Amino acid sequence: MVDIHTHILPGVDDGSDCFTESVQMVEMAYETGVDRIIVTPHCNQRGRYENYMSQKLKQLFDQLKERIKEEGIPVELFLGMEIMASQDLISLIEKQQVVSLNASRYYLIEFLFDTEIGWMDRMLQSVLEIGKIPVVAHPERYFEVQKSPDIVQEWKRRGIIIQLNKGSVFGAFGRRCKKAAKYLMKNDWIHCIASDAHSPYMRTTSMEELQDYLLDRYSYQKMEEWTTKNPNAIIENKLIEGL
Repeated sequence: MVDIHTHILPGVDDGSDCFTESVQMVEMAYETGVDRIIVTPHCNQRGRYENYMSQKLKQLFDQLKERIKEEGIPVELFLGMEIMASQDLISLIEKQQVVSLNASRYYLIEFLFDTEIGWMDRMLQSVLEIGKIPVVAHPERYFEVQKSPDIVQEWKRRGIIIQLNKGSVFGAFGRRCKKAAKYLMKNDWIHCIASDAHSPYMRTTSMEELQDYLLDRYSYQKMEEWTTKNPNAIIENKLIEGL
């Protein structure tokens, strides 16, 4: 499996606190079937987690890769960011202050949970218009999507990638979020499911429960599409089937 949304880079956001925790998270992922992970620290959260692209951030990522290699864990790590949408998002992309998922055309974009649908829609469209592909992080967590989940069908139709959080499926973020997640999955309006892992203790990198859930309710092919095929296409900068 492939996990495109994780907070395992140590000490930069509300995810892993240190290299020891980061190693534990990668090991847990590997033990539950994950062999490729994109590291996506929170970015552009002004006054909180800004994490714009810098030599320091790249060095930290390289150090983490080296630690994983030293520990003998056969997991490939790739660099990305979870970018908080802002009015100057396009400028940040063009200046390469924010980066895509493994230097691909795909940018992982998040919004404040109470963001109005129309503004989200305009931001996503602006990314498409410069030839990039937005990946919406956990749309099921946004209040307006919970009220009107059919907007996600329209996003998918327009070539916007939809990334669901595994924790949402199991009620980690509340009843409304769980209901929205299951509705999006049932209608096949998602492209991939990621851990959005923050810790080796809670919101972990373990994908075992998700795998069991998907195999019990969906086909093996659908599980592969959501957890391996489409995430691999993102890492390899290939067009996801159907776009």
